[in-house]
Amino acid sequence: MKTLRYIYSALAAMCLTVFAGCSPEELSTDQYTSDAVSLSAYGPQPVARGGELRFLGSNLDRIVSVIIPGVDPVTEINVIQAGVPSEIRIIVPKDGPEPGLLTLVADDGTEIVTKTELTYSEPIVLDGFSPASVKPGDVITIKGDYLNLINEVVFAEEVIVSGKDFVKHDRYEIQVKVPAEAQTGEIGLGDLDMTLPENDGLFPNVIYSEGELAVVLPAVTDMTASRWKAGETVTITGTDLNLVTSVDLPGEVSVTELNLNDANTSITFVLPAEAQDGDAYVVTASGIEIHAGSYETVIPTELAVSPETPVNPGDNLTVSGKDLDLVTSVSLPNSGEVEGWQRSEGSITFTVPETAQEGDITLTMANGKTATVKFTLVKPANITYNPNPVSAGSELTITGDNLKLVTGIVFGGDVSVAIETAAETITVTVPTAAVTGALTFNLANGGTMEAPELQIDKPEACYIAELPSEDEEIYAGTVLVVPVENGDVLTGVQVNGADTDYLLSSGSLYISLPMSAGASTVIRLVSSNGMTEYTIDCISNSVTERVIWTGELVTGDWAASSKDLAYGAFDWNSIDLSAGNVTLVAELEQDPSAGWWQFNLKSPAEGWPDFTNKIFVEMTKGQTVVEIPLTQAMLDEIIAANGVIITGCNYTLYKITIRTEPSGSGSETEVWSGNTDLGTDWSTSVSVTNTSVFQSLSSGATLHVAYTTAADETNAQLKIMFASGGWPVIPSITDADPTYGTVTVSAGEGEISYKISDADLETIKTSGMVVGGQKATVTRIYFTE
Repeated sequence: MKTLRYIYSALAAMCLTVFAGCSPEELSTDQYTSDAVSLSAYGPQPVARGGELRFLGSNLDRIVSVIIPGVDPVTEINVIQAGVPSEIRIIVPKDGPEPGLLTLVADDGTEIVTKTELTYSEPIVLDGFSPASVKPGDVITIKGDYLNLINEVVFAEEVIVSGKDFVKHDRYEIQVKVPAEAQTGEIGLGDLDMTLPENDGLFPNVIYSEGELAVVLPAVTDMTASRWKAGETVTITGTDLNLVTSVDLPGEVSVTELNLNDANTSITFVLPAEAQDGDAYVVTASGIEIHAGSYETVIPTELAVSPETPVNPGDNLTVSGKDLDLVTSVSLPNSGEVEGWQRSEGSITFTVPETAQEGDITLTMANGKTATVKFTLVKPANITYNPNPVSAGSELTITGDNLKLVTGIVFGGDVSVAIETAAETITVTVPTAAVTGALTFNLANGGTMEAPELQIDKPEACYIAELPSEDEEIYAGTVLVVPVENGDVLTGVQVNGADTDYLLSSGSLYISLPMSAGASTVIRLVSSNGMTEYTIDCISNSVTERVIWTGELVTGDWAASSKDLAYGAFDWNSIDLSAGNVTLVAELEQDPSAGWWQFNLKSPAEGWPDFTNKIFVEMTKGQTVVEIPLTQAMLDEIIAANGVIITGCNYTLYKITIRTEPSGSGSETEVWSGNTDLGTDWSTSVSVTNTSVFQSLSSGATLHVAYTTAADETNAQLKIMFASGGWPVIPSITDADPTYGTVTVSAGEGEISYKISDADLETIKTSGMVVGGQKATVTRIYFTE
């Protein structure tokens, strides 16, 4: 029998008892500290003998015993919450406890002693309950004395039934319906109704039964299905299945639409498409999970493709088999998910994308399982070379089947040649650096294939043994030095069709490049027995560069700046914009650990304000150079402000150069470069809103937009717009569709160009520009003057 005397004093004062300070050997009592054991409150006060006592504080999970006067130390401690904050609970012994101070002993032997004495209440009596075994929904009877003072019944796992919901309630008896959430365990009687908001934060006096109430659970005997396929019916048999509220399946799938028979011995449900393989559990309202069985879902089988012979990109392909109704997506190597596939009874049909590579067709189901079947693509075949052997530097003709698929050839020695136009016969010039070996064909879908070996003889004419690397800067008006072979037969050198001076010495050829040399300069070596020809890019030597600052400025996160170009430290009046287009070039290195990088030039006036045309650049990852075109208005403002302050974040600055290009010399201003796929539904665009890149453009500038498309694309479109509200079309684009402003572009690699009116150019300088479209990839945007 358990007893409890109800005390009519204010319970709130009893429940928040604060402890006294510790003696020197005790632990800290600071509330909610990060590592110390401390105590902030305990209750209820008074407590029932045999009742539950709660302690709140920090790291109380380290308490190993609680000493109560008159009884042995209590070591059965229920940790409700560990760490900060924490809560522990103990049951006060029914026999022997006396009023007095409590001592909490930590795992290292130190102690916390309470400031106030614990007192006891009595004598509510709990004699017992019946029946001892119940199902949720049954009514149990609790007998004792002074039960009229009880305001809640607490089932296992803190499932509370409020006094207002008791079926019967008087001094000697309580009748209460077992809630659906109840689990097997002790029954507690509390003097406070903790379902009421006004009792939140208080400690009720709770006494617990001697024995446990057994709550009946469902039992499962079998789980079956005719086929473990989405949409099929699953049957679970057993007893007391009316207590089941859901069936949990792998893949975080919970089925709540359950059909129960009248005898509560069978549940049926439809297997969801998202259900993965594994174990199924029936779940009660109390959250108890009971294993029902294991299963493995079906996947499509007996898969076959038609036609079985290799197919071309753009052809239709059909997959047949069983259970294809389960498929939710189809994907191919290199092209991902296939759009627009169609399903009919027993088959799936789709068009093979241009980008697809042969391999496995992957069929994916809603639950993530997959099935695969192989397919093959048409490839070049029956390859022959004419001539073979062939001299390096001479023409080679390649014949065979399906050569239209070839976009490039890699010769022995890893020397590549691009194929600009698809054709059934390929004619190329064999690179002079090529060596004997098997050729590799680069295909339009991004794949490769190995072709037969080609025997390559080195040219009999004079040839360049090694061309300059792509990153080597070659300036017009200078001498280009290259190693050559067969120099004894060399009779002349031409640059862009005109003879030029040269010198041959010890296997090196010194070629005088004219001042007119530029991009795609053609160098021809003329020999007594033939000639060889090369194309290189030269840099115009009319460009001048003036270094105005060097050093090592580590900006950090806007933590550092340089004043070396301000307060008279540099003469900005020395910059002459009349000499041509002037660009400020900053060379830097980004901090690779950062996630963003910003370059900023500010006025040195008080507060370091921005200039009218804000000189601020959000850099892309890996960017090492920032270019700021200078206009007369910008330069005038810099001079008036007495220079600039260099600042920004997450980069180290090493050099600033002023670059001058004579105007009217066909100079080029690049405003954007990259590789942006515009998608198939106008979903992506390229925005250039940093208007500082447009400020150096002069009247009559021509806009160029470079792009690439699929080789057979017929509906690629671009749309060039201002970056202002609504993105209106730029009127200078004269061949745009008059309704929508779109331009249909040709297939392959190309560019569109438009001379921009002065009015449109001024708007671009103010708002920036946007390029949208579909079925094309934008690679570069630039202006020429």
